[in-house]
Amino acid sequence: MSVNDPLELLISYFTGTLEYDKYMRVDEHISSCESCQKILHHLREVNANIILHEIEKAKAAETGPSYEHTRDTECVHAHER
Repeated sequence: MSVNDPLELLISYFTGTLEYDKYMRVDEHISSCESCQKILHHLREVNANIILHEIEKAKAAETGPSYEHTRDTECVHAHER
């Protein structure tokens, strides 16, 4: 794999698609580069948020409306009585 763009290199590092020797060079660079550490941190945050979103979607599909939605609806119905 030939990656020349620094951002692509960090993304490839993050996704684990770099060859071992290139991965180790990037890993060494990241350990001393605050800018790359911040980018990597943001990549991890975005990835975690995507995973959480997908989990929430899957749970909603299994259980129907969320508890909050059900509770709010019950509250509205209670006030209508």
